[in-house]
Amino acid sequence: MTDLFCKISIELHATAFKIIVLMSFDSPRKNESTHKRATEDPNSFFTVGIVAARFNQKLVDGLLDNVVVTLEEELGKQRFMADIVRVPGSNELPYAVSRLAAIGKYDVIIALGVAIAGETNHHEIIAEGTANAFHQISVGFEVPVINGVVVTNTLAEAKSRTIGKINRGREFALAAMEMIDVADAIAAIELQEMLDNGDTSNSDEFTDGDFNDFN
Repeated sequence: MTDLFCKISIELHATAFKIIVLMSFDSPRKNESTHKRATEDPNSFFTVGIVAARFNQKLVDGLLDNVVVTLEEELGKQRFMADIVRVPGSNELPYAVSRLAAIGKYDVIIALGVAIAGETNHHEIIAEGTANAFHQISVGFEVPVINGVVVTNTLAEAKSRTIGKINRGREFALAAMEMIDVADAIAAIELQEMLDNGDTSNSDEFTDGDFNDFN
């Protein structure tokens, strides 16, 4: 009975396992070895949406500067375009992120804000609410959303993570790049499944480069 259960479980999760392999193993596996990272392709170009809160502006600007600098360093200034939208505070981030996601042109969206504890638990409400909203937007529109809302107990903690030694902005930018690669790899798996099944009805969604990966 146990062996049968394991066999059924493996079969049910076969598709998910291929995606996990792409992200979890260092050695080449099925699909991984035939599809190079999108962000390593010198001919690739990416469109990034960035939404940044104005509340705690000096701190948020520190995050924003580090995000842009990292993208320039890792991708090159000629390989990406960033549209930057400012909103009053972190609570307004999900609205703007959702509107950008609905446009459908962004490879990834990064939301930046800072919420610092005060006399009430307002910062916790902001943190939980925005995180839940970002998850819903990301899944609903199938676009990676990086939660760059820094939540801290003190101003000193916030400073150290935005304009200090802890470079959260760089971390958010690197996470955005990795999610671009993840999305591209999953698209390649989808394309391979279509080709295996002889279904090219949705092939217009993929580029010639995607098809070349499997030639």
